[in-house]
Amino acid sequence: MWFVARADLLDRLSEIAKQKNRTLSSLINEIFEQAIEAEAMGVNLYQAVKAVNTVKAARKAGFILGFEPLWYAMAEIAYREAEDETYRMWFETGFSLAKKSQSELQRSPFRVHTLACATGGRAASKLLILEATFLV
Repeated sequence: MWFVARADLLDRLSEIAKQKNRTLSSLINEIFEQAIEAEAMGVNLYQAVKAVNTVKAARKAGFILGFEPLWYAMAEIAYREAEDETYRMWFETGFSLAKKSQSELQRSPFRVHTLACATGGRAASKLLILEATFLV
């Protein structure tokens, strides 16, 4: 069985294979295997690459991944134990992120919203919150 691909793509893949001391056919086979595995997971390679780039941009912007229930519990404790300090930290973080959004984040996969302070519910909802919406 044969397949056809654009010459510029094959040339670039050939360069990558040489840089990695691999044959072009072994690199292409790996790409096919990864594409098949991604599709079996319900994700195409475009989505996978975009997701990886989003996570990298988030890390670069100072975000971390965390366990949500733990995050909310810690926010509740912080708010209960040190309300003024918690407000100050949320405000400073929000101010810093808003300032950063005017330059760096405009070129990133995030859209930043400033949400009004609310009452009731989780401590996080009582504070000034900046929501980063991933544009994946």
